[in-house]
Amino acid sequence: MIAFLQSLRAQFDRLPGIWKYSMLMLVLSKIGDLSNFYVSMFLVMDSVTQKDLGAILPLQNLTGLAAVPLTVTTIVGIKFIHLFESQGAHGKTRRLLRDITIFNTFLTLLMLGYTFKGFRFVADRMNIEGHAILWALLGLATTNAWMPLMQNFAKGLKQWKTLILTTNVLGPTVRVLGMALLLGSFGVAGYLSAQMIRNLTVIGIFAWGTFRHLRRHTAPMVSYRDHLPEMRAFLFPILLLTTINCLQNTVEPWVLRQRLNEMDSGAYYYLNTLGNIPRYLSGAILPFIFIFVADKHERGQSTTRLHLQTMAVTLIGGIGASLLLAWIKDPLTAFRPTWAQYAAYTPYLFTVCVTQALQSTITIHLAHENASRRFGYLLYYLPVLFVEIGILYGLNLWHLARPYLPATLWHWVHQNLAFSFGGTITFLLLQRILLSLLITIQLWRRYRPNRPPVR
Repeated sequence: MIAFLQSLRAQFDRLPGIWKYSMLMLVLSKIGDLSNFYVSMFLVMDSVTQKDLGAILPLQNLTGLAAVPLTVTTIVGIKFIHLFESQGAHGKTRRLLRDITIFNTFLTLLMLGYTFKGFRFVADRMNIEGHAILWALLGLATTNAWMPLMQNFAKGLKQWKTLILTTNVLGPTVRVLGMALLLGSFGVAGYLSAQMIRNLTVIGIFAWGTFRHLRRHTAPMVSYRDHLPEMRAFLFPILLLTTINCLQNTVEPWVLRQRLNEMDSGAYYYLNTLGNIPRYLSGAILPFIFIFVADKHERGQSTTRLHLQTMAVTLIGGIGASLLLAWIKDPLTAFRPTWAQYAAYTPYLFTVCVTQALQSTITIHLAHENASRRFGYLLYYLPVLFVEIGILYGLNLWHLARPYLPATLWHWVHQNLAFSFGGTITFLLLQRILLSLLITIQLWRRYRPNRPPVR
């Protein structure tokens, strides 16, 4: 038995870095996945009223939209921190870490200002009340902005074990405890506050790890001015991508909450929580793919095999999980009364799951392209998302088009898309299918045999 375990350990150590850490992440991430499932499907659905349930996803995603400037500087920073570390330029790393921290502190104050000013606009459309939600939202927006920064510092400094254990064990444990203590008494404000407490814990651990790394490398700070043209070239496409992605993530649940009734928006929360299960596999790969692809790219090594393998594993695993959930959806929904109230919506579960599986695969592709500094995909990705957002939000004004369209056409759109739960869910799936087809065409043109590479 001992010999078998030693042999297994030897085989594990021989795995390429991304698969070794992804396997470790996959195993330990089940703790985080189970805690997320317990919080979302048990604590939240038992403690939050149906009136407020549909507001959770839009509010949570809104914090990501508010933090776009900080997210962009973080992504650019991690790319060049990794570059400097791979070159042994620790002085440049120290200087960049200091500058990002100072700049993001200023951006945080700016973010808090416009979030505070815009809260009434959000509260009126989400049908929520209370100053406690405002302060919890401001706290969550701040920690949501800084947590990726500290996580990416850990990635750039290759503190993989700290990253895996904190993300999948300690962070979820603190979140469950926070939810158990705050959710029942404070509702949505308690949910946002518990998320903030988890973020603060993770930020503290990663900040300590970064500080320890800098203490070991006491090289004096060195200017990275000669890299500024590269940084600017990398910044613009990342800014476009991050902004449109955060806008999409906010608008999709926002329009469902604003346009449909409370039952529909609560059902979307329920289906979306189950629909996240097909994304669990990509969650084990995504934290590492950017760094490993960036490393190979900077060394001039091919990333084709890694690119296609990670996309295939994510897609196959996601579709498999979608089929399983579609098979057990009825007994699963009947398991608890708070779930059973959404039994009429379970026919849409497979659609939501496949949408999430495709989104995971798309995200893996985008991470690979960004790490390789290939931004040709923006030529089709941005127009598709702009059209989707325009249609989704524009349908809120559909009533204004009534005098100018044939009555039959106007009523069909009104009943089947503009104010239809099923129509909106199907529209989101079709958007992911279109993006997947465009990505497939791009990859076929790039990787087809006997053809020059096309970016």
